[in-house]
Amino acid sequence: MISYQLLVTVLVYSLMLMVNQRLLIEVKAQEEKFSKEIRESEEQIKLLLNSTAEAICGVDINGICTFCNPTSLKMLGYDTGLDLIGKYMHTLFHHTRSDGTKYPSEECPNCRTLLDGSKAHIQDEVFWRTDGSSFFVEYWSYPIWRGKELVGAVLTFIDITERKHAEEALYESRNMLVNILNSVPQYIFWKDHNSVYLGCNYAFTKAAGIQNVEEIVGKTDFDLPWSLE
Repeated sequence: MISYQLLVTVLVYSLMLMVNQRLLIEVKAQEEKFSKEIRESEEQIKLLLNSTAEAICGVDINGICTFCNPTSLKMLGYDTGLDLIGKYMHTLFHHTRSDGTKYPSEECPNCRTLLDGSKAHIQDEVFWRTDGSSFFVEYWSYPIWRGKELVGAVLTFIDITERKHAEEALYESRNMLVNILNSVPQYIFWKDHNSVYLGCNYAFTKAAGIQNVEEIVGKTDFDLPWSLE
């Protein structure tokens, strides 16, 4: 006959097997749930990166590209992410300034982010396409931290070439208007609704007793040392 102690041991062992099997099933279910959530999260991030109008690239601590979205590829003239991923970003599209001089990486704000973790926002530089042409960009560089360790940076940028051309056209138009006003012998000035001067032409500065047109901005008639000539 089977002893009572042996029977108890068998029952306890069987219960332990059942509990362990139940735990394994629950752990596997949790792992599958977590894996699904991770896949969904990764898919959501991918959809966001692919749908944004801004170009987005990521680099590791050495400035090597780790990811890039389709907008960045389109702006830079590349076909696939393989053309960028694994390569040094500064050498690819930020190697030269707008005037044609070389742009050392140690002077690049984006590269500086990888050195000291500082953020950067630049609006007066150019990036270079793979065909050798350039375009004006506004870009932001943000550090990536893992705890207290700096591990890389995220670079986002937009093409502002049209904005730059519009600003240049506006500047040229303004200069032309200023030249016309200053060539007219008649006095010309303009004020706001509080009778504060906003500007004038060169002829009016002589009557107002001031040296240049910038001096009149913000003044009223009572502030000016009127000339007796």
